Amino acid sequence: MPLTGGIPSLPAPLDPAATQELFRKARQGDELARQRLVEHNLRLVRAVVRRFREARLFIPVDDDDLFQAGCIGLLQAVDGFDPERGIQFSTYAVPFILGEIRRYVRQQVAPDLPRSLWQRSGQVATVRTRFLQQWGREPTLAELSRLTGLSTQDVAEALEVQEWLGELSRTPGTGLATPVPEPGQEDARLEGTHDRVALHEALARLPPADRLLLELRFFRQLSQPEVAARLGLSQPHISRRERQLLARLRSGFSDR
Repeated sequence: MPLTGGIPSLPAPLDPAATQELFRKARQGDELARQRLVEHNLRLVRAVVRRFREARLFIPVDDDDLFQAGCIGLLQAVDGFDPERGIQFSTYAVPFILGEIRRYVRQQVAPDLPRSLWQRSGQVATVRTRFLQQWGREPTLAELSRLTGLSTQDVAEALEVQEWLGELSRTPGTGLATPVPEPGQEDARLEGTHDRVALHEALARLPPADRLLLELRFFRQLSQPEVAARLGLSQPHISRRERQLLARLRSGFSDR
C-alpha cells in the first residue's frame, strides 16, 4: 500500500482487543502483526498531518511528504509501545508522529531560506533578547527597526521566520491547534481542502507585516491590544487593518 495522505480509504482502526493481541504478537517478533498495526493506524497519521497543516499554513511542504514523515514516527511508536502501561496507543503515538513531521520540515525548509534572511533573523533575535533583558517587555516593530537599522518589512519577515522556527522546535506532542481524534473519528472535511490551499496562497501574497498580524491574531490567538503592543501600533489601527485584510481574503475566495 502506498503511504500517501491523499488515499481516501485507509484501513479502519481495530477494536481494543484485536489491537492488544497484535501488540502481543509484535513484541514476540511477528512482523505481520507489526505491519497490521501500522496499516490500521495510518488514519492517525493523516489526522496529525491535517492538524499540523491547519495550524501552520505558511510552511511550504507538500502534505504527502508530511504524511511519509509521520509514518516514520508511527513505526517508532509501534516498536516502542507497551500496552501494559494502560494508555491509549494514539496518546503514545502522536508525539512520535508529530516529532518526525517537525524534524522533516526543519530539514527541508530551513536550509532553503536565503542567507540574507537568516542573517536578518539572527540580528533581530539578538536585539530582541537584549531589549527583553533590559526593559522586561517585548520590543515593538518600530523599536526593532530603529535598533537594527532594518526596515519594518524586513523586521516583520525576520520575526515571522522566528515564529515558525520556534514553533517547530517546541516539545513534540504539543502545540496542535485542536486535539487529534482517535483513528476512525477524524474530521471528514475533505471538501475544505481546496479552501485551505486557496487560503494558504492568499496569505503568501500578503506583505510580511500583514502576514505577521494575521498569524499573531488568529494562529497565536493574541488579542488586538496584545498585537498592537507587539507591533508598536494602536489598537484601532490593528482593528481597522484586520478588517481590511479579512475583507481582502474573503473577496479572493468569492472570486474563485
